[in-house]
Amino acid sequence: MRRTPALLLAALLPVACAPSPTDTSVDDTDTDAAGGTSGYVVGSIVITDSGRTMYVQVVDALTGHLDNRTAIEVPGNALLESVGGHVFVGLVEEPTWIRYALQDGQLVEDGRVSFGAYGWPAIDYGNTFVRDDLAVSVSTSLLEAILWDPSTMTVIGNVDLSVLHHEGYGVEVFPVTDHDGLVYIPGRHVDWEQGQLEHEAMLVVLDPDAAEVTQVLRDDRCPVTGRMVFDPDGVGYVMADGRNYSIQMFARARGDTDIPRNCFLRLQPGADAFDVDWSPDVMDLTGGHESLTALETADGGSGIGFAKVFYEDELPDDVAPVDFSFWGYPMARMWRFDLRTDPPTAAPVDGLPLSGIGFSSVPLDGELLSGETTDGATTTVFAIDPETATSREMFTMDGYFYGAFRL
Repeated sequence: MRRTPALLLAALLPVACAPSPTDTSVDDTDTDAAGGTSGYVVGSIVITDSGRTMYVQVVDALTGHLDNRTAIEVPGNALLESVGGHVFVGLVEEPTWIRYALQDGQLVEDGRVSFGAYGWPAIDYGNTFVRDDLAVSVSTSLLEAILWDPSTMTVIGNVDLSVLHHEGYGVEVFPVTDHDGLVYIPGRHVDWEQGQLEHEAMLVVLDPDAAEVTQVLRDDRCPVTGRMVFDPDGVGYVMADGRNYSIQMFARARGDTDIPRNCFLRLQPGADAFDVDWSPDVMDLTGGHESLTALETADGGSGIGFAKVFYEDELPDDVAPVDFSFWGYPMARMWRFDLRTDPPTAAPVDGLPLSGIGFSSVPLDGELLSGETTDGATTTVFAIDPETATSREMFTMDGYFYGAFRL
């Protein structure tokens, strides 16, 4: 099924991602400070010809079908996070984070912080919550990071990120992640009008407590940096993903014969560069299937990652991956990558259907929740067990799955 123009627009824009909940030990009957019953907060994105809307709601359980009748509506493709028992929504039409508390089973606004004084036009897509009292938001237009306190909804300071600048290219920084108090910012350089992505894996490491950049890593063996995932020994891994196959797509549209290939890079604790003798090729690990999405994980310190890979033979005969319309066809399958082995091992996740590319998966209670859809109208959400590479169907929902968190 071909995407409508509105659904194609979703493919052209960065997708948002949510960090792991800070507390996954509560059960469904815990009570919050205001006397309400805690459960889950769930996000949905609905895209129509007139635009897109994010819906946020609280539910008791992640079962059955979830519609948006009682959800809060937020214009645009807003950001959704949950930390410290609160829900945070970052607006893409103004530079504001809104905080919600749970009261009597409903989300009630109880705080705002604006970055307008710093010249921000809106909240960008690169954000991570380091602690209950520390979050980092990155602006790709101003090339700076704002450090702010979610517990008080105040700005702490800012950090210059002009090191991300690359003449002639725009910058993308999704997904920004944190590990052991440091923040990892991928630098993707892209010219969408000309169909060009810089073939370089760039990673900026930020110490938010010191408010300074501590490392800038560059490597031209792999294209377009993605998420950092660490193993229990503190070794970091990145899968340069081609920005959701875009670098490969543009090369094929130009008729290039040398198509870039995605690969993994490894960073040892304390090292100032990626390992020079280690860059496993994704297609070598998957039997010839290229990765389609950024690396995801149920636990950023587990050494286990996931990504959707491309089953090109599933495309109709008259569809070629030379423009973004192919994203809407059921041609992607989730794979598990065990980065703890050398080289990594890879296998498809059992029980998941072929699907198009939607929004990012999210971790919850030690599993990875993945939304599978072919049209964006209804999504089936599966829970993936990272140790066994198996999945189970949890619930269905209206629109695209956009995150689920315990409260």
